[in-house]
Amino acid sequence: MLKTLKIQNFQSHKKTQIKFSKGVNLICGKTDSGKSSIRRALEWAITNKPSGDSFRSNWGGKTSVEIEIKK
Repeated sequence: MLKTLKIQNFQSHKKTQIKFSKGVNLICGKTDSGKSSIRRALEWAITNKPSGDSFRSNWGGKTSVEIEIKK
């Protein structure tokens, strides 16, 4: 089960941490608020297949995505 997601300098996310609850989790927000970036960050962390460097943010710095899984 996915426990936390930490996103740093990834697309529109400068520093984001999401804690997931047991069961179904829903990510909602206004248009252009970074919802799709969260999905892309999860995909990148799971597959380890970045395509190009377009995922890096404009403000620079180390880009990282970390997931924590509860055993």
